[in-house]
Amino acid sequence: MSTVSPTSLRPRLQRWRIVAICARGYAWAAPLLAVLGLLASLAEIFAVGLVVAFFYEAIGPGIQAAQFGGLAGRALLTITGLAGETVAGLAAAVFVLVAGKALVRVLHDMLVAQIKHSITERARAAVYAQYLDVSYGYIQSKDRGDLLHVMSAQSWAIAEAFYCLARLGTNLLAIALFTTILLAISWQITLIAAIGAVIVFGLMRVIAKPARRLGEAAVAENQEMSRQMLAMLQGMRTIRAYGQEMARKRIFERASRRTRQVFVRMDQVCSAITPISEITYLGVLALIVWVAASSGTPFAATLACVALLYRLQPHLREFEGNLLALVRLAPPVEAVAAALERNDKIYPPDGSRPFAGLKNEIRFENVWLTYEQADAPSLRGLNFSIPSNRTTALIGPSGAGKTSIIGLLLRLYEPSRGRIVVDGTPLTDFQRQTWLRHVAVAGQDAELVDDTIAANIRLARPDATPQEIEQAAGLAGIHQFIAALPDGYDSFIGTQGLNLSGGQRQRIGLARALICRPQLLILDEATNAVDAPLENEIRANVAAAMKGGTILIITHRLDSLREIDHLVRIADGAIVESTAGPEPSMLRRRAS
Repeated sequence: MSTVSPTSLRPRLQRWRIVAICARGYAWAAPLLAVLGLLASLAEIFAVGLVVAFFYEAIGPGIQAAQFGGLAGRALLTITGLAGETVAGLAAAVFVLVAGKALVRVLHDMLVAQIKHSITERARAAVYAQYLDVSYGYIQSKDRGDLLHVMSAQSWAIAEAFYCLARLGTNLLAIALFTTILLAISWQITLIAAIGAVIVFGLMRVIAKPARRLGEAAVAENQEMSRQMLAMLQGMRTIRAYGQEMARKRIFERASRRTRQVFVRMDQVCSAITPISEITYLGVLALIVWVAASSGTPFAATLACVALLYRLQPHLREFEGNLLALVRLAPPVEAVAAALERNDKIYPPDGSRPFAGLKNEIRFENVWLTYEQADAPSLRGLNFSIPSNRTTALIGPSGAGKTSIIGLLLRLYEPSRGRIVVDGTPLTDFQRQTWLRHVAVAGQDAELVDDTIAANIRLARPDATPQEIEQAAGLAGIHQFIAALPDGYDSFIGTQGLNLSGGQRQRIGLARALICRPQLLILDEATNAVDAPLENEIRANVAAAMKGGTILIITHRLDSLREIDHLVRIADGAIVESTAGPEPSMLRRRAS
């Protein structure tokens, strides 16, 4: 006998826990859907009974309730009595019941649409929030296409899974109701129908195994196709510059073809459900007619059972379909569940103290940093300070650890060992948002979003006015260029700002940093793509704007070290030298 281990059971429990969390607030929906389904089934059953009575009334003498016997006979006698026992009365009653069922179905579908889209919205928002809350290292370690696919394309699976679970309950109620009526008419016929249903469910279980494997393959192929789409859009300039359009087309076509093949196979497997069900049920109906004739069951009872079984088939097929759909939905639901799982991820700590401003210094005390999934540390025992109201230059070759220091100051990462102290207080004790409100960074590779120039500058301060945006752009030496564009500040920059030159992107990034009015401004080679005269003008503007503030210049260009008060040299993740003095020229000579 096969058993389910706790290890294999845990992902399943996690999967449905995530569904329950996203569906929180809609606990009332499942019983309401079940009630609506039950009302529709009752209307359907009564309509079947009236149709049989109508048939007998139309071709000859009225139906004898005794031909059904017991409870079923008394129920049919009651409803035919209410209908007036005339052809017109029975036809009107059938119409009312069918119309009532249709109305219930409309209400059911409207409710389902509202619930499904609300749950999808909640799941999508939960994944979005998770990406913003989890450590930056986790995001860096994942493929962007996979992250996007989970958030945009797979979050819908949560709502579909909830709907399938709710419909399974409705299907079971309908099946139970139909079975009760069938038992009241003929237990022999009901037994044969039950045996047939067990056979169909067995066949569906066989189909479910390849369907699950194909579902997992479909998820993987979809993710690969999303990666190729994202790579094409992000790398469009490089692809065209190297004439690689045809090569990228072939790569995408292969990925698209594999995706199509997987989905075709999955649809082919699922398409077997309907014919298998219909052939099996047809055989069951033939067996029922033969047994009824052999056992002397009244024709009226046989006709009613066959009609009820015919109307029961959609409920059985939907039950089977929902079970199979849950199998197909398992991979995307598990992907969303994995994305939302919190126990296997690192989250940046957040302090409780608001940060009011930098007064004395920022000090690194024996700071080590090892990135997630990295073998060696990037920073090793750093001890240096950044004095307030001064300009500090951090110099070192590429790969020395300068970017890692920026990441720590921006709270993108936390030290693996040691601590960063601000005015005598550990940085982790401060609320992250209030700290970052006083810090801004402008770098050589300005990360711009596919939006307007104004939106990119305003990204650091959403409440900035148009006048403040223009002022910041003027300080960064980019206002005149923007004003000359046909759409001005409303011009779209294109994917990652590729409609702009490197220097223009840098200056927009600098304007974004300056609009924050930060106390600590980090300049990471922020003007290395700008010609010398404009660079000098921008430096003067920044110095004036940051008067009384703290500037950290990250560079490996010695000629950019002007008007600095403090010099820190780093190599191989360790501090080589830390020098402070009143003479900037002396510091520049020490740097060289």
